[in-house]
Amino acid sequence: MRLVSALALLTTLAVALTLASVPSSAQDPSLKMGTTPRKSSFPKKDLFGPPPKIDQAQPLYLQADQLLYDTKNSRVIAQGNVEVYYNNYILTADQLVYDQNTNKLIAEGNAQLKDPNGSITRADRFEALDDFRDAFIQSLSVVTADDTRIVAERANRREGNTTEYERAKFTPCKNDPGVPPLWCISAARIIHDQRAATITYQDAQFEFFGVPVVYVPYFEHPDPSVKHRSGFLMPSYANSSTLGFGFEIPYYFALSPTFDFTLHPKYWSNYGVLWQGEWRQRLSN
Repeated sequence: MRLVSALALLTTLAVALTLASVPSSAQDPSLKMGTTPRKSSFPKKDLFGPPPKIDQAQPLYLQADQLLYDTKNSRVIAQGNVEVYYNNYILTADQLVYDQNTNKLIAEGNAQLKDPNGSITRADRFEALDDFRDAFIQSLSVVTADDTRIVAERANRREGNTTEYERAKFTPCKNDPGVPPLWCISAARIIHDQRAATITYQDAQFEFFGVPVVYVPYFEHPDPSVKHRSGFLMPSYANSSTLGFGFEIPYYFALSPTFDFTLHPKYWSNYGVLWQGEWRQRLSN
């Protein structure tokens, strides 16, 4: 049933948006080398991991105040308190329209998708089209189960493997409407190419208490599906009574399967830039 396929794409898309909206390390080398991973203030959930598989054989339950079938235009229209239960996902909206001629599904008006992990994606409009390889979400807002927050003006998924976000912002800090988050990362565009396993950021800046402090016109790193590749690691911050506020973006050099090097340039507000490096080598016993 094509409607099931369409909703399968929407659930996959929303999960992909959650996964691909959050900056992640190119690869935590400690995981590769078998040592204890570094502690991080970021969520434990692998937000860049692969979306869960959608079993299209699962039954789909749809209920609404009104369910209409437009025979002339071959459209299924659900209106008023629309609720869709599929594969442990719950989609709600004011209206859902499925066009059989164009294979397009649109959910709009207070649209909300809750996944099995408890993450909630809200949007003005969900749309899937072109044999469901392409999709788009307008005015995206995501709150994951661990309270990570992502917002974007829009998100597009192209050819089934590339997700692009426009004017996106990410923060792991709890929401307080009256106070800016402790820190967040915003970018004019974030592109997750699953085929190349690469995350690209354009016009990105790091903000602390609502104040931009670091601007990066362009950078990219492998997504977590990559086991061993050079690239930037997860940014981190610190606070010291003597050095002031600190911020760093480490760079990982995957020199060989048995040794690597990580460069840690850290900026301190009361000191300047402090350069540190870490060389690691695995020796045979």
